Order: sequence, then C-alpha cells, then structure tokens
Amino acid sequence: MGNVTEAAQAAAEQRFKKKQASKIAEIHRVLIGAGFDSLDKQAALLKLGRSTVWALLHSDTRVGPSNRVLKHILALPQLPPKVRLKVNEYIQAKGRGLYGHGAKSVRSLRAQFKDGDPFAPKRTLVA
Repeated sequence: MGNVTEAAQAAAEQRFKKKQASKIAEIHRVLIGAGFDSLDKQAALLKLGRSTVWALLHSDTRVGPSNRVLKHILALPQLPPKVRLKVNEYIQAKGRGLYGHGAKSVRSLRAQFKDGDPFAPKRTLVA
C-alpha cells in the first residue's frame, strides 16, 4: 500500500515541477519577445550572472528561483512590463502552493512579498 502512496506523491511532484517549468518557460519566451534573445542580454537586463540566468531559465529540475532572486528581479525598474507580469504570475502561483512547495516555504514567500511589486502598474477600480 505504501508504494501506491509513494507513486502518487511522485506523480504529484512531477506535475508540480512541470507547472513550474512551464511558467519559467513563459518568462523566458517573454524575455526573448522583448528583445532579450541571448544569455548576455538577459543577464544584463536582470543584473544577474550568466550562470544564474541560465539555471533560472533553462533548468526544469531545480526548485526554481529563490525569493531573493525574485525580489531582485522585481526591484529592477527597467524590467519590461510583460516580463514583470509573468514574474508576478509566477510569484502568485508559488504563493498559492501550486508548485508543490511546503507550507513553510509558501509562508516565507508571502511574508517577503506582502507589499507586492513596487513597480507594477497600479490598477484602479472602475465604478
């Protein structure tokens, strides 16, 4: 019976990783669409090392970007709006636990991003 539970857990983890890799691939596509079509251009925009950017955008076997890296990216005022939107979508999904992170990790992310993205366009309510 334990094998069924382990198999189900492994399948769920694979689904989580696949979702996460898909969102990271979206971020990568938007970067390319915004003209940042090389690793050098992406690293210059994100103000991160080339190896960090490569690992961030091309590795679906890791746990994804750390909260520190996400905060660093969102702190960049020159980040193209479409890229910012995708990064915020990633953070929101991670904060809802959609990538399989544990409760402690999700709480940590929510605490670090409780004030949201300071450079995101402000939305106004239409009456």
